[in-house]
Amino acid sequence: MSERTSAIIAGGSVAVVAIGVGIWLARLGAWGLVAFTVVLASLILWMLVRHERHRPEVHHAEDDADRRHGWEWSP
Repeated sequence: MSERTSAIIAGGSVAVVAIGVGIWLARLGAWGLVAFTVVLASLILWMLVRHERHRPEVHHAEDDADRRHGWEWSP
């Protein structure tokens, strides 16, 4: 399957899910907004925690200035 086809299918799926969620929220009334907010906040929190746990380690190269003691000089 090509990348374009996958993108079209994913976009269509997102649209269908968004329409379904909209219909569901309309039926729930005020509680729908509360449910949506709780689910969205949970999803965002989960994504932030997951990103923080899987953050790649950054290795800094040893700085040249740390090895010099004041009187050394190199061009």
